[in-house]
Amino acid sequence: MTSLSCHDEYGFVRDSDFDYPVQEDFLSSYLAVLARRAARWDQLLGKDRAFSALHKGAKLKRFVRKGVPSAHRKGVWLEVSGAAALRRARPQLYQEMLAAAPPSEVVVGQIVTDLPRTFPNNSNFDSTKSDNLQGGLYRVLLAFSNNNPAIGYCQGLNYIAGLLLLVTKEEEAAFWLLKVLLEHQLPDYYTPSMPGLLTDL
Repeated sequence: MTSLSCHDEYGFVRDSDFDYPVQEDFLSSYLAVLARRAARWDQLLGKDRAFSALHKGAKLKRFVRKGVPSAHRKGVWLEVSGAAALRRARPQLYQEMLAAAPPSEVVVGQIVTDLPRTFPNNSNFDSTKSDNLQGGLYRVLLAFSNNNPAIGYCQGLNYIAGLLLLVTKEEEAAFWLLKVLLEHQLPDYYTPSMPGLLTDL
């Protein structure tokens, strides 16, 4: 067994009191479970990995509830959330929104201000690294604000988009998942008066 990194699989720094021996013991038994689950997902998706062929129902729900392997997470999330269907309907939308003029300099300033605040203890957002995700995060948030001027940009969106980037490792996928989350799953949460959030509270 290889020694564990001081960062977890998503790049977050482990606490100074992180119990490495306990984690090693857990992984030694749990890796077999993960391998079995991954094999079942491979069988479900078939050799073509056709996420669009996934049929919503009890079987898929059971598979999702047991956990989606990281290799399939982007495709499954896009398909199950409905983001993939939206993307197929307007495949050029992300590029169009990147090319559009920003809604306002205020929005751009808010996004830029929040970039270094996004997961500061995550190695993937470390601004000293040339391949950090801050540029991708900026583009996802800018494209979303261009596409949805009613929301524009609100504090907190950077963390959602940042997490989606960490998991999917693709800007456009993160954009579509952010879009479906805020416009379909959590409507009116990220607006100045937050009526959706207040209703749920």
